[in-house]
Amino acid sequence: MQAFSIDPIFGIYTKQLVADDSKAHLEKLIEELHWEIQDWKSQFQAMDDSMIMLEEVLNSGVYRSNTLNLFERMQDYKTRMQAFKTVKYEIRQAISRHESQLGAVDIYSFIALEPGFSQDHDALKTSVENTLIQYHRIKTEILNYTEGLPKIPSGQGSS
Repeated sequence: MQAFSIDPIFGIYTKQLVADDSKAHLEKLIEELHWEIQDWKSQFQAMDDSMIMLEEVLNSGVYRSNTLNLFERMQDYKTRMQAFKTVKYEIRQAISRHESQLGAVDIYSFIALEPGFSQDHDALKTSVENTLIQYHRIKTEILNYTEGLPKIPSGQGSS
């Protein structure tokens, strides 16, 4: 099978032969990259669902208003969650662009793109993992804080 790649010295496309086992390896690599991207998207969807629950916790108003620094802590969490949403949106956009790039290549063009594409994929993977870690930290912090707060008994107004 023939493929075209960019000559590193002259920067021109050159024709090269691709063995069938190399083709199978590249097809498997493309498929693995695709499934990893799908996994990221699934994890981000689960994070979206979890963030809805956290926002409900932060906005519930079931906590006693005379709790020391309650308003300040809740505002801090809300601000951090809003900043996190921006980061999450940017990472999600990067995932979408990356997935589009992967979907637009065939085996022949992937040969030319592969070294840079794999580096981009690894960098994005690191960003995704860091975003998930960051989210789990803030989620744990919010839940640990709110769990110990005194709550207004049901049926009573705020004190």
